[in-house]
Amino acid sequence: MFFTIEAPIAKFLVGTVQCVLLAVTSLVMSSGLYSIAWPANTIVEANRLTEDGHVRVLLIEAGMAPSIESTLAGTFSVLQNSYQDWNYKSEPELATQSQSDNVFKIAVGKNLGGSSQINHFISLRGDPKDFDTWADITNDSSWNYDNVLPYFLKSETMDDNEIMNSEYAQFHNTSGPVIIRRELHSVSEKYIDSFVEVGQERRPDLNGKKTTGYTQPTIINGKGVRQSTAQAYLKPIKSRANLNVMYQALVTKINFDDNNNAISVDVLVDGKAITVKACKEIIVACGVFNTPKLLMLSGIGPRAHLESLNIHVVQDLPVGQNLQDHVAVQIVHKMEASLEISELPTVTTITFPVIIGNPTVDKNCAYPQYQTTNLLITHDTPYLLLVCLQIFGYTSEICEELQNSCVGRNTLYSLIAVIHPRSRGSVALNSINPHDPPIIKPGFYSNSKDLDDMVEFIANFLEVNKSPYFKEVNSEPVNLSFDDCEGNFTSKDYIRCYAKHMSTTLYHQTSTCPMGTVVDSELKVLGVNRLRVVDASVMPNIPRANPLAATIMIAEKASDMIKAVRECEECLC
Repeated sequence: MFFTIEAPIAKFLVGTVQCVLLAVTSLVMSSGLYSIAWPANTIVEANRLTEDGHVRVLLIEAGMAPSIESTLAGTFSVLQNSYQDWNYKSEPELATQSQSDNVFKIAVGKNLGGSSQINHFISLRGDPKDFDTWADITNDSSWNYDNVLPYFLKSETMDDNEIMNSEYAQFHNTSGPVIIRRELHSVSEKYIDSFVEVGQERRPDLNGKKTTGYTQPTIINGKGVRQSTAQAYLKPIKSRANLNVMYQALVTKINFDDNNNAISVDVLVDGKAITVKACKEIIVACGVFNTPKLLMLSGIGPRAHLESLNIHVVQDLPVGQNLQDHVAVQIVHKMEASLEISELPTVTTITFPVIIGNPTVDKNCAYPQYQTTNLLITHDTPYLLLVCLQIFGYTSEICEELQNSCVGRNTLYSLIAVIHPRSRGSVALNSINPHDPPIIKPGFYSNSKDLDDMVEFIANFLEVNKSPYFKEVNSEPVNLSFDDCEGNFTSKDYIRCYAKHMSTTLYHQTSTCPMGTVVDSELKVLGVNRLRVVDASVMPNIPRANPLAATIMIAEKASDMIKAVRECEECLC
């Protein structure tokens, strides 16, 4: 079915420009034909590329338009494991042993806007060192921090007077599509004070050149609405006559001619197979799992793997071989005893106060060594169970033990994450059936140094128990009863055992089609022509932050790269 773009739907369209086909699990086409394939990035591309009125764009989207609940901060917990999620699952491994069904349930957005429509709202960019490293890996200075900063600025409107009247204003903009703001809570300040008292820093904004410290974070929630790429980039251009969308249509294969030119894509829609031709370029933005899946189904990937499935090899590349993620460990602190009746949260705000920490163990380190996500949960509310069970997937036995241990007490729910992991996972095909989910192996702790680091990070985090406030309320972390874990959090042997049991994903997956080995620094797939990838899979290394902001930056930068070569010979489609 074909639809003219209307309302928020338009935001998620994959854009096409001058004879380029943009393809994803969502796909965009045009008379000038671009195809884009990742739900969040395709929308950014659609917006920027259709600024040229001579380009007509059709977005082909595997999912549906965003639901009302996906636009509201207070209902984000119902989005995972729903029809708006691809509902992928990992393979079992060491780190999944306390997860329900012994697998990670990996949330991936299946709607216009993709994972920006179901994520957890945090908007952080990463450390300047991350992008300088990308520039080194690609041997392309255009990816260093100073050169990507303008694209971060271009994408946002900072709606925070304190930040915009401070030294941090130079790192922000007030005229971009994505509204960024903070939800400030006075109760959070005594917790941040406590981390400062044990040697960490306080910082109002972690998006500048200095990214260490604790803060109430910036989030993509503006004017009471989630600032997904659909809301921020598509809704404002819904009246563009050159933008159209197709829903519930799955891109299954990219086709090549004898000269390895990407020339068309196959699409399943309403049970029928159609082929859409592109006369200039195809841009894939299906995301960290679906982009490698589509490339491999199209013959681009590891030769041995493709040949085992009788897929004709177009190009032998290490697609899917560099999966990275932030492994995290859950720790729950019992805080002050309380009988206070909590106020019901509104549906337009996040359900509980959130504190993000980018701490250092080595005080001489200029960049964060780990990250902590801290939720302040009121006593005897269902939110502890909700976060433990629904969001991070632990077993009901573990979550109920935590809930029962905290009766009558407020809780600090924390996730301590390794943000510069050495471990690598992988994404592979289950079969040649495009409806089958990929095989996902997170590979957490496949490099044992990550587990060593996690032990040190947890021990460092627990220093907060020495602060005056934590002592005053008799704070203590909940020790869970694992048969093979002896002692408590004062022992690093216990912490190591606990970490093996209590690891989870933060859903920050990146890097399955990285610059340097799968695409070049202009995001063109190596060894073939007229094919680019524009999503989080192209990151050479995962940033030291939630990757949404960096992903949008990539799309903004890619739009300029595409526009720069758009002044080409006339295309005859």
